[in-house]
Amino acid sequence: MHNKNWFLAICTFFVTSLPSPVMAAAREGGASQAVVPQAPSASTSTSTNQTSYTRPVNIMTYNIHFGVGTDGAYDLTRIANVIRHSHADIIGLQEVDVHYSDRSHFEDEISLLATSLHMHYAFAPIYDFSPTTQGAHRRQSGVAVISRYPIVKSYNHLQSRLSTEEANPVLRPMPGFLEAVVQVNQTPVTVYVAHLDYRDDSRVRVVQVCEMMSIISSRSVSTSASKSHGDRPDTVRPQSSDTQVLLGDFNAAPGQPELAPLYKHFQNALVNCRKDCFTFPADKPLWQLDFVMVPSSAHVVRALVPNEPKASDHRPVVTVVRFQKP
Repeated sequence: MHNKNWFLAICTFFVTSLPSPVMAAAREGGASQAVVPQAPSASTSTSTNQTSYTRPVNIMTYNIHFGVGTDGAYDLTRIANVIRHSHADIIGLQEVDVHYSDRSHFEDEISLLATSLHMHYAFAPIYDFSPTTQGAHRRQSGVAVISRYPIVKSYNHLQSRLSTEEANPVLRPMPGFLEAVVQVNQTPVTVYVAHLDYRDDSRVRVVQVCEMMSIISSRSVSTSASKSHGDRPDTVRPQSSDTQVLLGDFNAAPGQPELAPLYKHFQNALVNCRKDCFTFPADKPLWQLDFVMVPSSAHVVRALVPNEPKASDHRPVVTVVRFQKP
């Protein structure tokens, strides 16, 4: 966890050893979601009477599909209501548009959601294009964090991607892996938000997971008030690994091999879920593609997938977690 090069070595190994393409059948059925052993849940392996934990924090991840639901209608108010009814304190969002196109009415979705919910936000564009008309806003789409608690720092990391906006994309570093420090009472919580490649060939996700773990292992963001949003991560002090959270749409089920490096540090909050645990497609979910990943040391109070079949093409994941105190 502390050696950045270790993850890069693992990345190289997976890229050269995994079959290509990985069969789409790896995603089918619940059995595929139990292949890779996951870190034991702290809620079952550690008694809260023996260890000191923070107060509960309600954390959510949600791919909002640009505000377009399974009925084909664009309705950002519907998304806001799902988040509001979850009572989430910190929310990681994927597929968020800011003045992007007519699919989202050229609206600034993250600002509208944050205003409606009276929350702070940080936005990390994956795509950032010039406006279609002179004087208009830049067209952006990416991932975001919204939070009841102050966001004291954020950084948009580069990550290897195949663009979905190009006919013949080439794998290259692109922005869109968001890191944000949220000040939860006396505890700074580092929140990462990711949206991984959707293709059946897992090799891009293998690279992306290793890059994420390399960044996370560096614990690079500080809550120091002297730093502003966007400071380079190599200029700030480390964070505690016991208060790091990884949220996102991984486009892979929990048991797929490319996610294995995550379980060296995190536990899937839904690891003990036995019913209604899948997130995609929202109207008739077959797979868990969306994750709240919390430290292995954390106590998961509860985790669930709300029964929301219409607002987006994904269902959210909501988790109540207590972080282990130093």
